[in-house]
Amino acid sequence: MLDPITGKFTVYKNKTGDSTSISDDRIYGICEDAQDYLWAGTLGSGLNRLNRETGKFVRINSRNSPICNDYIASLYRDKEKKLWISTTSGLSGYDKHLNSFSCMQNQPSDFKSIINNDVTTCLEDSRGFFWVGTNNGLNILNRSDNSFRHFTIANGLPSNSIHGIVEDKNNNIWISTKNGISKIELKNILSVSAVPIVVLLLILYVLMYHFSVLHLGTEIPLPALLLPKGKTCFTNTVHGKKSDPWALPEEKIRYPRKNEPKKEHPSGALFIP
Repeated sequence: MLDPITGKFTVYKNKTGDSTSISDDRIYGICEDAQDYLWAGTLGSGLNRLNRETGKFVRINSRNSPICNDYIASLYRDKEKKLWISTTSGLSGYDKHLNSFSCMQNQPSDFKSIINNDVTTCLEDSRGFFWVGTNNGLNILNRSDNSFRHFTIANGLPSNSIHGIVEDKNNNIWISTKNGISKIELKNILSVSAVPIVVLLLILYVLMYHFSVLHLGTEIPLPALLLPKGKTCFTNTVHGKKSDPWALPEEKIRYPRKNEPKKEHPSGALFIP
C-alpha cells in the first residue's frame, strides 16, 4: 500500500501462525468499502478485510461464511455500497447492513440464473445496469429479484470468455474477451420485456367487469371483446377515419344481440350502450 504523503509502500504478506495477517500472498482483487476498510481477494484463500488503523486482517472464506468459493477473481463495489465478489463457483455479494454474504450460482433448471459459475468481473453502468462477466458468457443482473439476462457469441460477442467490462463517455459498454474486444450499444440490445398476454387479459377482464364498457384506443384496431352484462366494445376506425386501411370493415363487425343499435364514439370507436 502506497502512502501518497511519504511516498513509501507498506507491504502486507501472509505470516504463518498469525491469523490477523493476510490469508494468502496471491491477491487478485482489491476494493475499498464505505467504512474505509480495504478488501483483498486471494487465489484460493478467500477474502480479507484490512483495518488500516491496526494493520490487521479479518479472514472470510467458504468455511466460515456463505461465500461461493475461496478462489476470487475480482472485487467490485456498486453505487449502493454493496461489495460483489467474483469467484470460480458463482457471484457472492456482501450486505454491510445485514453483515451477511450471499451466493448466486447457475441452476440448470432455471434459465434466469447466472449463465456460468466461473465469474471474472463486474460493472455497474451509468444507467444502473449491473454487468457480470464469466468464462462462458455475459450477464445483466436484475438486483431486485436476482435474475440474470444472458449474452453469448449467439448475440454477437467474439467469445464467451469475458475478461473485462468498461463503460465509455457515450454510455457504450466495452467487453474484452480472449478473442477480441466488443462494443455493446444498449439501445440495440436492451428492450422492455413484454407483459405476458395472460396478465394483460386478466387486467382487461377486471376493468371490463368493473366498468361494464371498455373503450380501447389503439393505432391498430382490436377484435371484438365480450364484456359482462352482454356489452361489446371494438374499434372500427382510426382517429374517426372510416377510410383508414387498418379499419375493421363494417360487414365484419359482430354484435352480441341481433338488431342492437350501434353508436360511434367521437374518437372513432364503435360501441354498444
